[in-house]
Amino acid sequence: MYFTIRQQAKHLFKEDYRSIRKLFLIAKKLTKQAIYNIRQHYFAEGKYLNY
Repeated sequence: MYFTIRQQAKHLFKEDYRSIRKLFLIAKKLTKQAIYNIRQHYFAEGKYLNY
């Protein structure tokens, strides 16, 4: 489980808000892909994949 913090961004332009949302989505996908790769390596090799 990951520790998360909620922040509220106020007084942003629509374009800035959309850019931030897109960056958050990319970060979430990158994290999920890294976890998937680590799990697959562990199942195949039986060893933990270091960063």
